[in-house]
Amino acid sequence: MTMSPTKLPRSVPVRDDECVESFACRLAWANGFRTASDMLSSGQSNLATLRSLTAKAVARLTELSGTTEASVRKFMVGTGVIIPFGETTLKRSQLNMRKVRFCPHCLRDDAAKVDPVRGGHQYIRAAWGWSMIATCAVHGAPLIGRAMEPQRLQDFKALLRGVALGEPTAQNEADAYFHGRLLSPPGKSFLDGFPAYVAAEFCTLIGEFEGALRRGNVRDRIAGGFETPDRRYAGYAIAKGGKEAVWDFLTEYVRDISRTVTRPRSIYSAAHHWWKVNKHNKDYHPLMKLLQQHAEEHVALDRGETFFWPVLTRQVHTVPSAALAYGLSDKRVKQILADKFDGELPRFLKKSIIHRPLLDARSWLNTGEVGEILGCSVAVVDQIIKAGLLNAVANAPEEIRIYRLVHRSEVEELMLKVKAVVQTEKPKGDFRPIIKLRWFGGFAGTLRSLLDGHIQKVYCDEETVRLDTIQVDIDEMRKVPRDLIGADTIDADVDADLIDLASARRRLKVTKSVIDAVIKAGLIPHTMVGNRRSNVERSRPWVKTTDVDRFSAEFVSLDMLAVERGISPMTLLAELGGQGARPVIQGGRFVGRYYRRSDFR
Repeated sequence: MTMSPTKLPRSVPVRDDECVESFACRLAWANGFRTASDMLSSGQSNLATLRSLTAKAVARLTELSGTTEASVRKFMVGTGVIIPFGETTLKRSQLNMRKVRFCPHCLRDDAAKVDPVRGGHQYIRAAWGWSMIATCAVHGAPLIGRAMEPQRLQDFKALLRGVALGEPTAQNEADAYFHGRLLSPPGKSFLDGFPAYVAAEFCTLIGEFEGALRRGNVRDRIAGGFETPDRRYAGYAIAKGGKEAVWDFLTEYVRDISRTVTRPRSIYSAAHHWWKVNKHNKDYHPLMKLLQQHAEEHVALDRGETFFWPVLTRQVHTVPSAALAYGLSDKRVKQILADKFDGELPRFLKKSIIHRPLLDARSWLNTGEVGEILGCSVAVVDQIIKAGLLNAVANAPEEIRIYRLVHRSEVEELMLKVKAVVQTEKPKGDFRPIIKLRWFGGFAGTLRSLLDGHIQKVYCDEETVRLDTIQVDIDEMRKVPRDLIGADTIDADVDADLIDLASARRRLKVTKSVIDAVIKAGLIPHTMVGNRRSNVERSRPWVKTTDVDRFSAEFVSLDMLAVERGISPMTLLAELGGQGARPVIQGGRFVGRYYRRSDFR
């Protein structure tokens, strides 16, 4: 075999985790050179040159050693901002170019080996030069830095002079992980899905959030920068659990730190600095998208606001923004949502949680709001409810203050009927405002006569038709038979327990098909009541509010139970079947399955 004319006589094997400057030193010593600088006598003798060799120097070292160029380049500091280093990529700025970092325990153990090896057993591990690793992955000892030029060293024993060796400690889990990222291809864990330098910085960022929780305040930047070991260790302890663990921690962080931060966007201050510095680098974008998604789902950000990227849809409200969006007062929003959050409302309210109760609440009006729409006082609304022209239900029974609610659709339907009989041209007659009439059953009696067609002359000279703008002919009013006014209904108890099926359906928030199926199954007793508004001999089923509320407490639909348990209806159906729970209503095309709550665990 013919030897290359430039190859040195004694070859030295490259260690799997050895940096290029260490290999060059051992090759020089094995072949009788005092230093690597003497071996590479092409003028490249400064510190940076041996660590970041030029293409010419790489070729020279490859020829001298007889090894492959890939082995030389594996842990060489190349040119550029993001460079390949071992089995991953790193930021060039994170590789220590001005010091030799080492673990004294590793060098001592190397020196203790007695079997002869060309170039010696001692060598510098490439991972020691990465500033995102602070301790030895084997001994747990802090790495020591010496301002020495490797190419001028005559042996590695010089690094140990004056170093007092302490006892080895347990290895740090984070440093061991990132040490492994340089030597082995990435696995399948959450952090393995990102370049090592991005994963390390992300751990530091999460650690900063963890520190903010303990301090009780946020910082715009990380004290000590992203190379701060304590912050990285704390963040790795969270991130090693995977995406779900990170998500859960961020949720806890937002919930607790939002009590002390005024501006929602400031909760993620350190992350915004991270974005500002690195937004041009797409390696960071997957984790930045994770932070954006979490912020949109947990912090009040309106459509059009910019987090990292513009927010497309509002997903979280505060009480004021929810009140504005749903047309309710702040106080009403707090009352409605009190039960959802056990009485103490968080600062940020997820739209997915509050949308249905607030939307339902917007459909129910208290007597004051009904009066504003109809154009009358609360006392007049009471008369209308007593007369049965509007159906009212009580608010939640566990609340201290009891008040009545009327469904918006009934109020709108009543106003449509009124507008249908109003004339825009004033007919002849003695007209009086309807709101001021105090006889013939009061205001409600007059309104009933008007709707039943016993009063034909109804006039309004205002642009908006409301009860306070309507006038009727007083002579027609005097001719209305008293027995048609329905004085008996006017004296009815305002808190009567009976409601019709339409009111029961709204109370349960179900469809007509469901309430009909419940009545047919006998789960809610009913009473047939005659029609009070006409002379037709016809009756309708009415039910007691207490029976309706009892049904709501004792029975539940499959879909609602699935929402409560956070699983799909099909999974829940199989689970209930396994428990032997049988539905009391089998369900059909428009009716879901209903179960008795006491039949399952």
